Amino acid sequence: MLNDDLKIAKGEIKYWWISLVVGIMSLAVGVWCLLTPLESLIALSEVMVMALLLSGICHIVFAVANSKSDNYWGWSLVTGILELLLGIWLVILPEPAVAAIFVYVIGFWILFYSVLGIGEACELRRVGVSDWGWLLAFGIITLVLAFIYLMAPAIYGGLFVVVFAGLSFVTYGVFRSVVAFKLRELNKLV
Repeated sequence: MLNDDLKIAKGEIKYWWISLVVGIMSLAVGVWCLLTPLESLIALSEVMVMALLLSGICHIVFAVANSKSDNYWGWSLVTGILELLLGIWLVILPEPAVAAIFVYVIGFWILFYSVLGIGEACELRRVGVSDWGWLLAFGIITLVLAFIYLMAPAIYGGLFVVVFAGLSFVTYGVFRSVVAFKLRELNKLV
């Protein structure tokens, strides 16, 4: 465990700003959902498919660039590959099928990222990053929103789902952006 920390401390986290790009993209999608809640799920699904594809590419680049200095780069690689495959699958499906399953795909995607975010916050605490508690709080809030979001289609319908999707993306976007600056802070310490 100590050797892992030393390896991280000796190596620079390359492309820390990719986390910021993903955060800004998530914030943009979240704000768009909140500002245009009456847009159709088909339009939202097209934006989300593009976000999945771009996020997958960003995670793969981040993982490959940091494979020598980050012992946990494999998680970013797996995440990127899963996002890329999910995005490609959604592109291949006919549009009505995408609209039908879109709500659940996004719900589980948000759920996955909230759990991953909680783990990242705990890991940043372990390596001594300050203010890690805020990251943990955003991860937990996003987790709660993901569960509510996944229950919402059966209970409330489309508008409620779009609003909760927007809130979930905003909280995740803030989390991702803060993580980017914490990674940058770690680079300055090195």
